[in-house]
Amino acid sequence: MSPTASTTRVDLHCHSTASQVSRLGVQRALGLPECATPPDEVHALAKRRGMDFVTLTDHDTIDGALELQAAHPDDTFISEELTVGFRGEPQAVHVLCFGITPEDHDWLQAHNDDVESAATYLDEREITCALAHPFYAVEAPLTPRHRRRLAELFPIWEVRNGSRARELNLPAAIYIDTHGGIGVGGTDDHAGVDIGRTFSETPSAHTPAEYLALVRAGQVQARGEQGSAAKWAHAAMALAVRALGRGDDEATAPDPGAVLRMVERVMSEGNARRGAIGADLGPADARALLRAWLASVGLGHLSGAELLDHLQADDFSHADLFRRARRFHERKLSAAVGRVLEEAAREEGADIGAAAFGLFD
Repeated sequence: MSPTASTTRVDLHCHSTASQVSRLGVQRALGLPECATPPDEVHALAKRRGMDFVTLTDHDTIDGALELQAAHPDDTFISEELTVGFRGEPQAVHVLCFGITPEDHDWLQAHNDDVESAATYLDEREITCALAHPFYAVEAPLTPRHRRRLAELFPIWEVRNGSRARELNLPAAIYIDTHGGIGVGGTDDHAGVDIGRTFSETPSAHTPAEYLALVRAGQVQARGEQGSAAKWAHAAMALAVRALGRGDDEATAPDPGAVLRMVERVMSEGNARRGAIGADLGPADARALLRAWLASVGLGHLSGAELLDHLQADDFSHADLFRRARRFHERKLSAAVGRVLEEAAREEGADIGAAAFGLFD
């Protein structure tokens, strides 16, 4: 970092291609990995957005972090997002473990069924760690007893997760503010779009070790953007175009039934990260929906690379793209309603269903 900088910023929660296999059934059915952003691209985007150090918190692996550190040894450190359970119970949590070694990783993975042992190991070795998205159900829902124990085990909580809406981050932030503790933030980026737009800021630190010591001491603030439904949707588009491409050689329009199944499965499976792959959806369905959405908002001319450039641009706004999409879709909905009313007014031979289906043209 610059020796004259008064603060140090790090995005403490982001993913790379090392986070490969999604546990969400509908995501696997559509052929989408957990993340498709190469480690070096994560580094470049983080530095472009003013991050002083860069780390990766891939799910239960340090492969991406090791690759990153080999390429950029001076401004990176090894981390991971550990999935760890309560011994003998179905509940589990995600713990962001920062500045670890390969030996630490091996030990933590070997004991990932016991959050008590993992917390003791991290504390005894003064490894800075944070409870990620504390009110998110990784497996079975957490009870008040589990949350009280987690507050005792982990004094640092993620209070600003850039992929989750403000109202979903608020319970953790309020808990830390009212009960005492340390709050950090990171993008939880899986699509290579928002890296560095949410971060944790400390006083000036010249090395990763100094930075993590400041975080552990509570001299840190969670800064940057909150998440939103629009942000989540745009990330899904970026992930799809990275992993699947646009499929421009496929002339098929999206099947309304497939779109409905996607929505139903996301709503029923998304909060618990579970679900079978099934045979009701496939990658072609995802590509068809992506092409149709881009065309409907006047972005159909963009190639996959151009779409990523658009989403990563410094002046890009998720809110602006959401408003643009809403305007286009409201006009189309109004036109479809008009066609239905015209069809309903016909005395005979009315085909209201066909008129309504025009919404998907």
